[in-house]
Amino acid sequence: MNSAPRKTLASADIADIAHVSRSAVSNWRNRGKGFPEPINPDQPRRPLFDQEEVFAWFEANGIAYTRPDATQELIGILDQLRNALDLSSPETMVLLLTAALKAHGEDVDWPERSSLNGAQQALLLGGFAGIDRADLPNATDEVLNRLSRFASRRILSAGSPDSRTSEILANLAASRKPDSVLDPACGIGQALIRAKRLIGDANLRTAGVEVDPAVAEIARLRGLLYSVALDITVADTLFDVPDTIEKFDVVIAEPPFSAQTPEPLSFDDPRLSFAVPGKSNADSAWPQIVLSHLNEEGTAFLIMSDAFLFQQRRDAKIVRQGLLNDDLLEAVISLGDLLRPYSSINVNLLVLSKRKKALDSGSVLFIDGAGIDQLEDKIAGWLAPQADLADIPHARIDRTMILSNDANLQPSRWAGATELFDDILNADVDWSYPTLRDSAEKLTGAVEKLPARPTTNIIRVSTIGELISQGVVALKNISRGRDSDNTVITPAMLGSDPTGASWPAADEGTAPAELSQPGDVLLARIGDPRASVSQRADIKPGTGVAVLRVANPETLDPHYLALMVNGSWNSRFNTGTTIPRNAIKDFEVPVVSLDQQQELAQQAEVFQEATAELARLSRELGEATTHWVNELWRKGHAH
Repeated sequence: MNSAPRKTLASADIADIAHVSRSAVSNWRNRGKGFPEPINPDQPRRPLFDQEEVFAWFEANGIAYTRPDATQELIGILDQLRNALDLSSPETMVLLLTAALKAHGEDVDWPERSSLNGAQQALLLGGFAGIDRADLPNATDEVLNRLSRFASRRILSAGSPDSRTSEILANLAASRKPDSVLDPACGIGQALIRAKRLIGDANLRTAGVEVDPAVAEIARLRGLLYSVALDITVADTLFDVPDTIEKFDVVIAEPPFSAQTPEPLSFDDPRLSFAVPGKSNADSAWPQIVLSHLNEEGTAFLIMSDAFLFQQRRDAKIVRQGLLNDDLLEAVISLGDLLRPYSSINVNLLVLSKRKKALDSGSVLFIDGAGIDQLEDKIAGWLAPQADLADIPHARIDRTMILSNDANLQPSRWAGATELFDDILNADVDWSYPTLRDSAEKLTGAVEKLPARPTTNIIRVSTIGELISQGVVALKNISRGRDSDNTVITPAMLGSDPTGASWPAADEGTAPAELSQPGDVLLARIGDPRASVSQRADIKPGTGVAVLRVANPETLDPHYLALMVNGSWNSRFNTGTTIPRNAIKDFEVPVVSLDQQQELAQQAEVFQEATAELARLSRELGEATTHWVNELWRKGHAH
């Protein structure tokens, strides 16, 4: 039978209980005064000492000391077990939380792959049993905070019990007195647990999503430890699109910054209403995701790095512009670079609000809170109605001015700017509002003349280049024939016959590599933007025709893609004077659901048929008119 290991102290623990420096402990050991020998001589860099032997030496040498409390003794036990535990892994934290709960009668099971033998488990249980149940949450969190010194980035990015950013998010959530709170990147659940304890409502729905199963288990066990019910889902928020997007009063999140993804996010993700980020940086997805989970009166509090606020990446800029255009951004607060102990990145708080649009405020509050003491206790007050911000660097900026400055959301760019050039702004407004009203009246009149059309819900606008990078379409490298060959398709043919009924067939001996496939979208490389869908297998594109192939017709309808390429807005991507060329990868395609794509494509076909019919009727009317005039002329001469 294994004997229980002795209670031990590390050098740092000895210094703490004797109220001396670590160098003093080192002097005691080196001066030959009989200080106890380490019980692990094979580990000179991390010596451990028998606790009772150290106490006896203190008493023999008249050194005052304080006996360790239960938490310190528990840390000593972990020191002794460190050879059996990977202190940098979340699995070890799961093991410790399980032991804490089991020691106090909770019905939880040891992890399936526990690295401790029976005697070591008994030692750990004994350490936790020596702590009062009321003190257990704080004591366990103190242990977890101590372990964070050894933690890997995997656990550091999941948060810590003493996280100041989690405290900020919890305080802000509590200030809104919500009935439901979601954290879609909840980590170890600190912000959710703290928010629920601050709100004090047992019926408060607190839900979290965490991609790492071990970290999600930490959150669940910590909830049990604090007697807080958490609904934790193991899922990848970026990729796992829920069938039904549940709505919440408050959404809080501190997602990983500049996260790279193994593949692009889903092209048809309904949550991404402004833009789809690339694989290299997923930052721009998070504001869109948290907004998608807000109810119509909801508010989101999102921790973001500086980079998202000013980067010129297309997706980041489009999302910032979308937040401003739709009046969803309530405030941006700089939190400085000291809130995350493992990182020196400057972090910011974005306050997103669905109800702000209804209030029609039209401006954004910027606050520079970097370096302000007790920041976590003050931010909720700064966001309160009629808050006194006289001593805080801040400014309320009209969103039209922000949009005209590349939608730059850095608080340092705006906070403290007390003069907003009111005369210039008012002059712009005086000019733009009547112009917009006039344009709106003309647009309304034009729309009223249109036949009925389907209701569309545009998710975002993507470029052809983005669709290619996301694997939605492929630009095929087809061996093209010369345009002088009367069997090839030229750009002019795409415009004159969008259905392709009159297109010539390739010669029978044409190699398959020179032919497009049915369903391919043929685009004009030169001249006006034109596109048609190839309907046959004997079509040979010329050198002036590009070929796009839809990878998954269940995501993108090729007829809809051709219809959108023909949109007049893509004319601005036609460059050059002698031979205008189309920057095809810059062409923009509004993204709607597949059902709406098919409906729009079908209606476009109806419009094309109607246009052809109107052209025919116009010719007939012209001929009839000519005939009528000629008849009048003849009758006149007959008299």
